[in-house]
Amino acid sequence: MRSRILTLAVLASFLLFISTSDVTAKERRGAELLIQEQDGTLIKGELIVVKPNSLLLLDAASGADVSANIEDIRVITIVKKSRAGKGALIGFLAGSGIGVISVLSAGGNHEEDVWAGFFSDIFKALAVALFITAGTVIGLIIGAAAGKDEIIRFEGKSPEQIKGILEKLRSKARIAHFQ
Repeated sequence: MRSRILTLAVLASFLLFISTSDVTAKERRGAELLIQEQDGTLIKGELIVVKPNSLLLLDAASGADVSANIEDIRVITIVKKSRAGKGALIGFLAGSGIGVISVLSAGGNHEEDVWAGFFSDIFKALAVALFITAGTVIGLIIGAAAGKDEIIRFEGKSPEQIKGILEKLRSKARIAHFQ
């Protein structure tokens, strides 16, 4: 019983450590945007400021500031980092923990029959492998879905809808409260 509690405590501590690694003090970064204008021009960069009539981006390649007028924008893609690896790792750890706990909680004393103990051990190993595999695959799928790019279309939107989109983008800018 004591070893089970210790295993759970170590697993919970490790999961907490992994999930809070993004909370460390860093400079605020704006969302990575890919803007397609009406004439087909593509602008890519970090969102610095959302102004009333334009978006100010920091071009990743040149390091220069680039401005995009709201009236000229056709589509904005918010590029997100893939979280598939982190999801797979968390799924692997959760599957490992659940598998080990389920095997440890499944009792059975097969000291009298050697073959029954042998097959029981094989079953336990397969059960742990199944939980690990399932956890990893589920975590990978959830992580990949969480990192999917978001596409925002400006064509055919009313001024009120565009204002709502700009408010959403403002929260993703490096300088969120620009006057």
